[in-house]
Amino acid sequence: MRIKVKKLKEDAKLPTKGHPGDAGFDFYATETVVFKPGKQERVHTGVAIEIPEGHVGLIWDKSSISFNLGLKVFGGVIDAGYRGEIIMCLLNTSKKEVILEKGHKIAQ
Repeated sequence: MRIKVKKLKEDAKLPTKGHPGDAGFDFYATETVVFKPGKQERVHTGVAIEIPEGHVGLIWDKSSISFNLGLKVFGGVIDAGYRGEIIMCLLNTSKKEVILEKGHKIAQ
């Protein structure tokens, strides 16, 4: 299956696979985001994808983000008809402020 990907921001990094056999693609933050304890923030990827009709895209936590930083991804469905920017909603489950730097992997 081929999935079309479009850069919406010049400095956006296209999704990548960490290893040849991986099922999912890593998405990257296009800006630095500060998460207060217990608060959620939107994280922009600067990319849009075209899911083939009859399929769905699923967004999941990266274990490194979840375990090391305490950030949890919400709203992980991309419908086939959606053509806008992929924007992730992340929640800081830790008791400390977390800074997610621009270019950091955020979800898969």
